[in-house]
Amino acid sequence: MSSNDNTTKKEWPGLTVDVKHILSQLPVGVCIMGSDERVQWANPGFYAQLGIVQQETQNIAFGDLPIKTTEELGQGIYQPIHDADKRLRVSTAACGNDHKVVLFTDVSDLVSEIGGYADLLLEVARMDTHTGLLTPASMYRELFEQVSRSRRYGNALAIVRIDIAGLRRNDIDRPDREQILRDLGLKLADNVRNIDFAGRLSDYEFLVVLPETNTEGVKILIDKLEPILGTTRITAQNGQSVDLGIKIGLAQWSTTDDASTLLEKARPDATA
Repeated sequence: MSSNDNTTKKEWPGLTVDVKHILSQLPVGVCIMGSDERVQWANPGFYAQLGIVQQETQNIAFGDLPIKTTEELGQGIYQPIHDADKRLRVSTAACGNDHKVVLFTDVSDLVSEIGGYADLLLEVARMDTHTGLLTPASMYRELFEQVSRSRRYGNALAIVRIDIAGLRRNDIDRPDREQILRDLGLKLADNVRNIDFAGRLSDYEFLVVLPETNTEGVKILIDKLEPILGTTRITAQNGQSVDLGIKIGLAQWSTTDDASTLLEKARPDATA
């Protein structure tokens, strides 16, 4: 092999002139790495995508390439240091004799398209499919964040817990349970403010987190909810009309409360 062929004696044996010609025509970046994790050969697409010249990669280690990981986009996605808008998908495959073929594919357009839906996808993931309100995990996160905010700035904060004890009965069909939850979810959504957070706390409990709200503000909400929730009944499998026994508890945050103690204070049995 000629001295200007960018090869070494340890080069992958399968990297013939014909193979190099094929790899050079590919619309992706390709490099061959030895067992020492250093670049032994690369095609023109490799240099173009990384924004470097051949001399800069002579026997360079993979960890020294001018790229950095973008963990927010998932494993295997890298950003060339010279181009903040470009994203490369890096794939590796063994090719014998302890060598590796590394492919650098430009996925900038795909990442950009996905990114446009990221906020929407995150919002959908936060929503409970049965009620249209926030999931338990999202509610706990909002509660922790609001407690931290109140502790930092001294803002008022209150919460309301709604327990639907009747849904724990064994003689209520699953479709009926889900319908009740959907109906209650709609009623909650219609009666809370835009700045409030409403969602599931557990299978048969709802939670409403009310930032910037004192006890009087909470009672206004409860006065609106009690007539609606108090009339909720369901027909059991035996044909009897069952009162769902909905209970409401409230709590006002104080400086000694964390999220757990605030939730305990709002337990309906504790505030009845």
